Amino acid sequence: MKSESPWHLYLTLIMCILTCTACNNSPERKHNHMTKRQLIEINKILVRKDSAIIARYNDSLALGLDVSPTGLWSRIYATNDGEKINKGQTVSIEYTVSKLNGDTIYTSADDGIRTFVCGQGQAETGLEEAVMQMSYGDSAVILMPPYHAFGIAGDDNKIKGRHILRYDIKILKTKN
Repeated sequence: MKSESPWHLYLTLIMCILTCTACNNSPERKHNHMTKRQLIEINKILVRKDSAIIARYNDSLALGLDVSPTGLWSRIYATNDGEKINKGQTVSIEYTVSKLNGDTIYTSADDGIRTFVCGQGQAETGLEEAVMQMSYGDSAVILMPPYHAFGIAGDDNKIKGRHILRYDIKILKTKN
């Protein structure tokens, strides 16, 4: 499945950014308000498009994912009745990050266990949101729209901008 937006949406976004940049040096501020509104509308279109792509992916693989109020799609597999993870707690995870087409981008088998403190901005917002719904020892499948992962910029390494990502994670049972 493709997760890229149609070229015309990118072109519109670029035009809006250029218009906004040009208007910032102008004494006329009317255009900034309109440009901001246009950017908001483009963002809404992209969010709806990403949600539709994720819904089709979820349905095609019968993953049974739930969608949160923030637009994060996940399914948690509880392996125990362990302690729930809260903001400020340190977690270590085994993970595989992949594109929706199945291409693996990152994996703990290659890159090592990932450790971070929840709620401190040390991980993608979608990863933090999902982890704080889990307990130590749980596993999950998480589908992150770009705004919950690396946004329009990507990660400056293997993830290009505007990619929907699949995270398969397992939280290690011991707290750090």
